[in-house]
Amino acid sequence: MSVIEYNQEKTDSLRTELWKCLPLGKPYSVVFSLTNVCNFKCFFCIQSNIGILPACVKNRKHMSYEVFKKCIDNILKLGRLKKINLSGTGEPLTNPDVVKIVDYAMKSKAAEEIELITNASLLTREMADDLISTGLDKLKVSIYGLSDEEYLDISKAKIGFSQIVNNIKYFYEHKGATKIRIKIMDSMVDTKEKMEKFRTIFMPICDEMVVENIKPIYKEVDYSRLSETTTGKNFYNEEFIENEICSRPFFSVQIWADGSVGQCSNVLTLNDIQFGNAAEDFAAIWNGKKYNEFLLALLKQENFHKYSICRECVEYRCMALPNDILDGHEEELIKRYEAKIRDILE
Repeated sequence: MSVIEYNQEKTDSLRTELWKCLPLGKPYSVVFSLTNVCNFKCFFCIQSNIGILPACVKNRKHMSYEVFKKCIDNILKLGRLKKINLSGTGEPLTNPDVVKIVDYAMKSKAAEEIELITNASLLTREMADDLISTGLDKLKVSIYGLSDEEYLDISKAKIGFSQIVNNIKYFYEHKGATKIRIKIMDSMVDTKEKMEKFRTIFMPICDEMVVENIKPIYKEVDYSRLSETTTGKNFYNEEFIENEICSRPFFSVQIWADGSVGQCSNVLTLNDIQFGNAAEDFAAIWNGKKYNEFLLALLKQENFHKYSICRECVEYRCMALPNDILDGHEEELIKRYEAKIRDILE
């Protein structure tokens, strides 16, 4: 096994172009923010400047099992999704209900793939055994250095690097059907020696390895430490696609800790962009007037004027995949969404 490179050509060959499928009767994927609490304060993350977070995030710590269950039940009224991502503005394993949440997600068969993202610092043997028992499809582990000193420098976390490795090793040795993906940012393995160390340590204890690219998403966060070699590349270490239309809200939504639905993973959008609560009625949001008018405005590029967060955003380009590009199909898509909104209003 070798480090996986994101292969856009291979990925795209397996997928229909997004614009041909729109509007969707249900999202392809849903991202659940299970918590706003994190034991790391990584320099490139919003947690490094917690003071700028919206009050509704700062005042809410974890998503409860009850809220999650209601959200899943409501999502299933539209049908099974392709993917559910269990992550957070913080570290999901700080949520005391995390095992119950994963277990319900798996038993409900709400998605073809359910994945959990963690920094593995709290992945004790007991936690590992509990998560493995749920049948979790995929565990994604973010690595933030290759030594105690690097973890302290990058994440302000006094954590033993060897303990992180041992946590992952135990999970791998007992993982059952769960796939383990190890991911690290390219600036953390920016020398031949570091890359070789990364491979040597983690290759024997995972199923997949990925090197990603940190991108300057938040203007409030200091990214001055990033390597200049990443300039001009997107999150997948590919060249930027100069798209103008943000495509992610057309196929994916973010559900925050209280069940509220946002149009993307940027937590700052909670200051001015919310569509309702998935624990109350998800279908009414996805197929509702407000959400679809928002999508229509994206196609017309009106949201860049209406919302400051959209004007300042670079994430939609950092995460853009070729088959998700909607540019060049605006005229046709505007007609489709105007027709959908007419149907909603009738």
